[in-house]
Amino acid sequence: MVVKALDYFFAARPMLHIPIWSVYIYSYLLLTDFADKMDPPLDYWLKLLSLTLIAAGSYYLNQLHDQESDRVNQKLGFLQRGLCSSRGFKIAFWLCSIAGLSFAALVSWPILGFAAFLFLLGWSYSAPPLRLKDRPVLGLLTNALAFGAVVSLFSSDDPMGLQRWSDFRFPLYFFFAVASTHMLTTIPDMVGDSATGKKTVAVVLGQKGALWLALLFSLGAIGTAIWPVCNWALVTIGAVASLSTLLAIITDTSRSVLLAAKLPLFLLTAVASILNWCYFVFLVALVFATRIYYRRRFGITYPKLA
Repeated sequence: MVVKALDYFFAARPMLHIPIWSVYIYSYLLLTDFADKMDPPLDYWLKLLSLTLIAAGSYYLNQLHDQESDRVNQKLGFLQRGLCSSRGFKIAFWLCSIAGLSFAALVSWPILGFAAFLFLLGWSYSAPPLRLKDRPVLGLLTNALAFGAVVSLFSSDDPMGLQRWSDFRFPLYFFFAVASTHMLTTIPDMVGDSATGKKTVAVVLGQKGALWLALLFSLGAIGTAIWPVCNWALVTIGAVASLSTLLAIITDTSRSVLLAAKLPLFLLTAVASILNWCYFVFLVALVFATRIYYRRRFGITYPKLA
């Protein structure tokens, strides 16, 4: 029973939640008053829990509808290996989604609206008839909007009240940053996606085209971080993203593409961890537990930087 519970826990892809947590935590530091940063209110934790549960639900749903392409791409599928069942994933999806929406409702009606929007984006991204993940432009925009702009806005005390460009540019920065990362993550799956009829950006544009578009998005992120007041942390992350993507264009290797996708996230997480030591301790424990689980369950080292 304990092992089965662990299977479902790690099937929620906790390592893929790190980008969400890091964007949320750093955006909170940018978009809220100084006093709240030192002692986050209950709403801060309710919103973070809501985001985590809705994201977990979307990852369960995504795996349900990607079983064939995951098999072709030789991904470690919990469903393919029989560790979890389709019925169990469906139940987990609804439980996580309903719980996430419920926690959002405890905060405010606007936050519930944002949470419902995230839920709908996650549903539309993976499930028929829309399956936006198989549509190159809409799939890209859905990822960037959900995990970049909306997650960043979610952290604000008043997400509906952001009127100044100096505030709104941060959600836009993360929109560009997530779009760039999403472009890079579609490249390793090109073969399986193409074989199963999926039309991701990488399938349509090819590896070189996807890399150049990822570079364009990362340069756009830098622009939003510079004007009107420069945020050096975000500029540095954007510059590293641009340079690592340019390196991937020049070398044209799978390892360089993987590094370009992971390195900016690592830097953002490092910045968020420096500003929030509790987050750092939590991540260390999560990575340690994840490596033990994947080593004993699958015989592999995961996660790793490249």
